Amino acid sequence: MTTQFRSLAILTSVALAIPMLCLTPTLAHAATVDVLYTGSLIDATGDASGRTETLSFDAGAIADKLVVNVAGEGGNVATVTYNGTPLTFVAGTGGGRNKGFYYLDNPYTGGAANLSVTLTVTQSNGLAFGVVSLAGTTAGVSASAPINPSTSVSITPVIGESFVFAGHGSNGSSGGASTNAPLTRVYGGANIGSAQGTVGYENGVSAGVHNYSFTSANDSPESSAVAFAPFDDGRIEITDLFATGVNANRVALANGTIGDPHYTLTSVPSGANGNVRVGRGSGVPGAWIGDMTTSAWIGSNDSTNFNSPPGDYTAQTTFTIGSEADLSSVEIYGSWATDNGGLDILLNGSSLVTAGHITGGEISSAFGSFTDFSFGPGVSFFQHGTNTLSFVWNNAGTGSNPGGLRVGYLVGSYLEPQLVPEPRASAH
Repeated sequence: MTTQFRSLAILTSVALAIPMLCLTPTLAHAATVDVLYTGSLIDATGDASGRTETLSFDAGAIADKLVVNVAGEGGNVATVTYNGTPLTFVAGTGGGRNKGFYYLDNPYTGGAANLSVTLTVTQSNGLAFGVVSLAGTTAGVSASAPINPSTSVSITPVIGESFVFAGHGSNGSSGGASTNAPLTRVYGGANIGSAQGTVGYENGVSAGVHNYSFTSANDSPESSAVAFAPFDDGRIEITDLFATGVNANRVALANGTIGDPHYTLTSVPSGANGNVRVGRGSGVPGAWIGDMTTSAWIGSNDSTNFNSPPGDYTAQTTFTIGSEADLSSVEIYGSWATDNGGLDILLNGSSLVTAGHITGGEISSAFGSFTDFSFGPGVSFFQHGTNTLSFVWNNAGTGSNPGGLRVGYLVGSYLEPQLVPEPRASAH
C-alpha cells in the first residue's frame, strides 16, 4: 500500500460515507510495515578495476521503499541505482567491508528492473548485496546506526512497529558470517572474495534500544543498522494474511516440508495427492521463480520435483476481520504465480473474477514472474470473523508434469466506521 494510495482510500471512504461534519473518528491504529520481496547477489570474483553488479528485482506493485545493504572487499561504492534512479546512502562507511545501507522512497513498481551497484576504480575482490522491498512506510529514515567496529550493533527506533535492517562485514575468506536471531537472514554464510558479509531484518520492532549480533570468525568486523517507521493512515492491519510456504514468522520453510501452516489443498484432480508440499531451490523446476526468504512454492505432494496430475487445483487460506471493521473499507493486495495458468480467486466461496473485482490482467499467467492483484474497498463478500481466500489454477497437459502455486505477498487492512452525529431537531 503506497502512502499515496492509502491516503486517497481514506479520503474517498470518508467523502462517500459522511457528507456532513462528523465527530472525531475512533480509528484504532495497528499499522505495520509490509515486507514484500527479498533478493541477493553474491560474486566472489576479483578484478583490477571498478565493477558494476546488477540484479533483476521486482519490488512489487505496492512497494513504497527499497532498502539495500552492500558488503565486499576493496573499493568504495560509487552508486546504487534501481531502474536508473539513485538510492540514498544512510548508514555505513561507503567503503570498508560493510559498505552500508541505501534506500529509495517510491521505487519503480512496474515489474522487474535492474538493481545495480557500482564500485570505484580501486581493486575489488568480491561484492555482495541484499535487498528488501517494503510497503506501508513513512518516507525517509526513522533511525540509523553507523558502523560499529564489532560483531554487533544497537539501534533505537523511535516509533513502534518499525522495520529494522542490520548488516555486517568482515575480513577473511573462511568461516562465513551469519545473522543471529531475531534477524531473518537475506544472505550470508559465503565467501564474497577475501571478505564475509551478511544482512537480515526484523519487522514489528518496538520503540527503544535494540541490539543485533552476528557470528563471524574473521577480523576487522563492521556492523550497522537502519530503521524505517510505518505510515500511520489510521487503517487497521489484517495480521493473519500469509504468503505461501512460510512459518508463523513469515520466513520461508525448508524445501520438501510437508504441509503449509496457512494453506490447504481443498480441491485436486483425480489421482493427485491432497497434501501440500513446499518447494525451494533444487526442489522446484529451474524455470519457476527463485528463492526468497518471504515466500515459497506449494503444490500437491505427488513427487519431489512437483510433478502432479493435470487438472484444476485449489489452495485455500483463512484470515480474520475484526468485529469493529467497516466491511466496505477492507482492502487486500497480493501477488501470485502458477504452473500452469491461474483461473480464479475466491473470497468466501464467491468468484472475484465473475464479480469483476479481479480483472484479466490480475490472473496469473506465468511461473517465472509474479502477477499482482488487489480487491476492495467495496467488495460485498467480506464478513466479520473468519474469511476464506482460495486460489484456483490449472496444471495443463495430458500426463503428470510440474504444477504449483506461489503467493508472493498478501496484505490487507480496514477502517472502523466513522462516528456520525445525530441530526439536530428543527427549532420552531
